[in-house]
Amino acid sequence: DRLIGMRTTGNIVINSGTNLDANNMLVISNSGKVGINVEYPDHDLDVDGAIATKQVRHSVVPTLNLDFANSKELDSRLSFYRNSMGSYYDEDGVVKYAVTNEPRFDHDPDTNECLGLLVERSMTNLIRRSQNMTQSSTGATGEWTVSGSGTYIIPNAGLAPDGTYSASRIRFANASHVVAQNVGSGFTVGDTVTASMWVKGTAGQTLRFAAGGTDFGNETLTGEWQRVSGIRTSVNMTLNINTYSGATARDVLIWGVQLEAGSLLTSYVPSQIRFSDRTSIATYYDENGIVRTAPRGEARYGYKYDGRRWVKTGLIVEGAGTNIATYSSKLDSVWAPSGGTVALDRSVTAPDGTDNVYGFTASTASGSHNIRQSHGGLTAGSKYTVSIWMKAKGSQAHAGMYVGGPNHSCVFSNINTTTPSITQVSGLENPTIVYQSNGWHRIEFTTAAGSGGNVNPIWTLRSSSSEIFTGDGTQGVYLWGYQVEAGSQATSYISTLSQSLSRSIDVVISYQTFRDSDKVEIIEKERLDFYNEDAGTLYYEARSTKATTDLGGGRIGFSHDGSNNDRWMVNINSATYDAYIQADGQTTVNLTGTAPGVGVMHKSAIAATKNDAAVYQNGVSEGVDSSVTMPKINQFRLYNPTTDDDFLQGHFKKVSYYPARLPNVELQALTENN
Repeated sequence: DRLIGMRTTGNIVINSGTNLDANNMLVISNSGKVGINVEYPDHDLDVDGAIATKQVRHSVVPTLNLDFANSKELDSRLSFYRNSMGSYYDEDGVVKYAVTNEPRFDHDPDTNECLGLLVERSMTNLIRRSQNMTQSSTGATGEWTVSGSGTYIIPNAGLAPDGTYSASRIRFANASHVVAQNVGSGFTVGDTVTASMWVKGTAGQTLRFAAGGTDFGNETLTGEWQRVSGIRTSVNMTLNINTYSGATARDVLIWGVQLEAGSLLTSYVPSQIRFSDRTSIATYYDENGIVRTAPRGEARYGYKYDGRRWVKTGLIVEGAGTNIATYSSKLDSVWAPSGGTVALDRSVTAPDGTDNVYGFTASTASGSHNIRQSHGGLTAGSKYTVSIWMKAKGSQAHAGMYVGGPNHSCVFSNINTTTPSITQVSGLENPTIVYQSNGWHRIEFTTAAGSGGNVNPIWTLRSSSSEIFTGDGTQGVYLWGYQVEAGSQATSYISTLSQSLSRSIDVVISYQTFRDSDKVEIIEKERLDFYNEDAGTLYYEARSTKATTDLGGGRIGFSHDGSNNDRWMVNINSATYDAYIQADGQTTVNLTGTAPGVGVMHKSAIAATKNDAAVYQNGVSEGVDSSVTMPKINQFRLYNPTTDDDFLQGHFKKVSYYPARLPNVELQALTENN
């Protein structure tokens, strides 16, 4: 049943049931206003509730329908070429790499929305060692240099945006310090260059960057990975990261550093790096967290623990290092126990998978229970980094460390769990204790040599509150892989016996790395079966990062054998023109419209037949033409149809072709953004 009637106001009401129901009625007012679930409509249409839209039905179905964002695949008629790898964001916002001739279906890293097919120009990343940065000992071109005492770079120090453990940590010691690379070539001073990189640091702190020697301001850090970029006129050949002009950040992760000629920010191109030599053995973690040893002259591709799992680091590149400590895992030699005993325990597996593990057990006496190894003849006041693996013996939960001389110390708690902590830190730099596997924790810290040139770490057992307690003769700690080295960072483990041993430098060659352009096309006549030479409509959803002043603007269109004489093309983002048709060498359509803007996803359609063409963008007419001659066509390209350039530098979300000149009302509906 329905109630239909006229109210005293003159409004016509169509209602469900026999009584007025404000949630189920249609009202036509005496002034012609319409309301749905609105008793007194004020507008042409008033609606209280959601509005569902229906897809516009067109008079002709498309014969080519490239829905890149939803299908994430290419139509079989399309050919794709890119003679290099290329990067993109996946649906989780992780940077991924497409191999040669593999298309990239890119995503917004913040919203995870699929943006469609990524099409870019060719580009060279002029930076060498764009990730896993290491500090140069020579200052040569293409290497990372540090300006400022106490500032240093740690490779393989964090989980990167591509999911590998290849981010580098930079610890700035003070203001006005600089980490830089002179690229040496790729542009001329005075040219425009674009610099970019990912950075992660403490939220609210600031860091400064420079492209071609020209700063692009203090960037405020978010606490998460963020890609910062700047376009500048170069005054030299360097890119740098610095703490000038009040920049407050002192401890940051850096990854994916890029410097490219020109004024366009493009997708990341990791610099290629090749291992050349190392004249010593060296260690690394395998995928299970076991310490392995690579022979001399063999590259190391390792893993690091991110707190949950072992993650690839990529190629490990380290400088030379020396373990000053002797008998690094043999505690019954030069080590000096006090208040306890040392014994080999072959029931315990060491971090390198062997059964050569020594334990230190507290005696049953009341007092201090500790073990130490002393190191003299060092440079007083200089920095040295200590590292060791520790594992609880029995239910021992607490331990500590004290460095005589500078009187530096700390306390380790919960070492019998997978969540250890470090507290009561005094004087130490960057102390850490991290659970790795099988009960083992990796401990690292930096201290200074005392006035006598000594570094003497004392490893103590503790009760919950004191290092003075009564032991039970069973509890203690296992210690393995002790290392003391000059500098402010721990490097890969160097096993020693009766004398100190050194690891030689990893010699590598790194290159400025090229990414080819993305070519998407149909150049075989038989694959152009969707095209109608008499009439057609080309529709696309796309975005370009090119400037609107760029005459190319990112193109798409048709041609005959790539000739200028017969072509039909559009510019994705240019103020020069929207649509252009030439037939037999004569320009028959040249419609200028409104550039949608840099990076703006928009909908556009150009429809043409003899003496009739129109362009619509986002539901608005961009112009018409009544003197059209249709060209002869046998090729289609998602870039300039007549030359190998004018690539979109952005995303094609959708491209469709209708084999008819759609009416203007349909062009408007097709391109509306509501």
